[in-house]
Amino acid sequence: MLNRLAFLLFALVVVSSQAAADPTEVTVPAPGGLRPCTPQDPTSPALEHSVAKFGEYLGCFLSEEKVVLRGSHRVATQPLKYAYAVRVPSGPYSPSDVEDLFLKVSDQWKNYQPLDKRARADYDKKINDLLGSAFPTAASGVAVSIQPPVLVSIRRIGTDAYAVVSVRQRKLTLPDDVIVSTAVDASAIALKGDSMLRLSLVREMRASADVSNVEDAITEWIRAVKAAESK
Repeated sequence: MLNRLAFLLFALVVVSSQAAADPTEVTVPAPGGLRPCTPQDPTSPALEHSVAKFGEYLGCFLSEEKVVLRGSHRVATQPLKYAYAVRVPSGPYSPSDVEDLFLKVSDQWKNYQPLDKRARADYDKKINDLLGSAFPTAASGVAVSIQPPVLVSIRRIGTDAYAVVSVRQRKLTLPDDVIVSTAVDASAIALKGDSMLRLSLVREMRASADVSNVEDAITEWIRAVKAAESK
């Protein structure tokens, strides 16, 4: 079960994500390896309330596998992976709207140089540096902070979807400790009919291979969402 420290880090995914309803009920299947949230999950009500500001809440999803985030004195346990989906307000939308938003988001990220996977040694070093910096350090105050993201990739997926993948660190600083989450974030916009959906998938990073795993997972989820029949 998530404890309060983990929940603060978990909830930061929502506020640190970049966000962009009509009558049709949209069906959103769970991403591979995740299950739908239930009322018994302690994060569900707060997460639903938080993401509602971005549009119509369509569901959240959690992995059964947990990860322990360790400080010097405290620990926080949270799902290894989690995701949520919302429908962007207004509409109807078309592929040209997705393209316009892709260009706008690309411009917002223009000052973040993507990791160059062709320079494999540099790529691995950057990822390992991020993993290594997740160890706790001394803390004198209480604060929650989000570090500048590291852009991994931003790419079109077909003609009516795109995904942005980045690595982010979120720190919960306590009077006697600090707990750090280093996660791979994937945020996507996908058109389903004339509805625009925002999909967010996060995985706590434990190895450099997690980056490509998340890139593959968000692509597969987009395809599954688009293939699912709406009610």
